[in-house]
Amino acid sequence: RVIDLADVKQDENDLRDVSDKLRYDNEILLKANKKNSVIFECSKEQLKDEQDKILKILREHPCALKYASEQLKADYDIILAIVSHLSWTLQYASLELKATHDIVLAAVDKGGNALEYASEQLKADRTIVLTAIGQDGLALEYAFPELKSNQDIVSKAVEKNGLALKFASEQLKDNPDVVLEAVRKEVTALLKKFPLYPEIVID
Repeated sequence: RVIDLADVKQDENDLRDVSDKLRYDNEILLKANKKNSVIFECSKEQLKDEQDKILKILREHPCALKYASEQLKADYDIILAIVSHLSWTLQYASLELKATHDIVLAAVDKGGNALEYASEQLKADRTIVLTAIGQDGLALEYAFPELKSNQDIVSKAVEKNGLALKFASEQLKDNPDVVLEAVRKEVTALLKKFPLYPEIVID
């Protein structure tokens, strides 16, 4: 059944005002606000049957995933599709999917900072972390401490964003090669943004 919630405001965050009885009724599709934002509380069979519809709505109203059923948050195909489109939605996935390599890899490949929402085990995964910092060097902040002490990892992060040096181990913050690469990256970025001295070349 479908319930229209006329009293729910336009902001999707106001969906938290919906009663627990309605939000956790697995037979209910809650339709809220003038934007037609929805949250799904449906059976496993319904998830399968309505997958295309669910994905369409989540792409338009990704915050609705926060209020979705636990079954939906644990649905591999739906979560893989949505994090591949909007990496930050990984935060709403089930704990199991946050620890699933393919899911997290797809998320960080779209946006490196999605590493923040990965399981601790995957924050220590070299492939995951390299993919994340390849998108955003600042994703180094969320890497496992041991990887923050890995010169290859940190060098790649500062090559992407010199400010990533902030998240390196104390030892690597004192490494001349790493520091030089970070400075070079930032100076190059500044010269591109403010080309006052075009004759300056950073090797």
